[in-house]
Amino acid sequence: MSNQTISPAQSPYQPMAVAPVRVLLVDDHPAVRIGMRKLVDDQPDLSVVAEASSATELLADGGLDVDVAVLDYHLDGRNGLWLTRRLKALERAPRVLIYSAFADGALAVAAIVAGADGLLGKAALGEELCARIRELARGRKSIPAITPSIAQALRSQLRPSDQAILGLLLHGVDPDEIAELLGIGRAELEARRSTMLRAVASNADDERMSARANAPLDYDRPRREARRRRA
Repeated sequence: MSNQTISPAQSPYQPMAVAPVRVLLVDDHPAVRIGMRKLVDDQPDLSVVAEASSATELLADGGLDVDVAVLDYHLDGRNGLWLTRRLKALERAPRVLIYSAFADGALAVAAIVAGADGLLGKAALGEELCARIRELARGRKSIPAITPSIAQALRSQLRPSDQAILGLLLHGVDPDEIAELLGIGRAELEARRSTMLRAVASNADDERMSARANAPLDYDRPRREARRRRA
């Protein structure tokens, strides 16, 4: 038997360095982006490689190579759902997390129709945001539970021919399988999803959304409440 010594560089058991998850941030509040960037960049396995204040700014930059996109729902001009549809049409589509103050059941339905992989409320702690990014990067989905009453209310706003598509999407059926089941092409399915998205999103509570959009942003509140509970 050979007594040859294997150096650390040659060892078959030496772990390989894993590249950080590349993250895109899109939010129209500069202070929020700064806070999110610090939260993400403080994690050794995550890295913010691109950011933008609007869908227009992001798409005007051209090339995009990220693993997970974190999008605010309420953006100037086109909203995060519209941007989700555009990102998912890319040849190398990123995983998409909608990060919004409006993370309720109605938005969860709209996020699924848009093709988002996750939805998280902005009241969540920073650690939870980073955990969701990791989940999405590993190929998991993270959408809040949707009550049957909300699903039915939004389904009733669609044409009968599109209600079946919504039901399949809500049950997690892959779009390619949906197209095959319904005997339609993928391009037709995507066009119908865009039409469905406009109908579903338009039924959100505009007054509630407006009131919350105009409320002061307080991203330290969850931490203060956690400290108060521990006191």
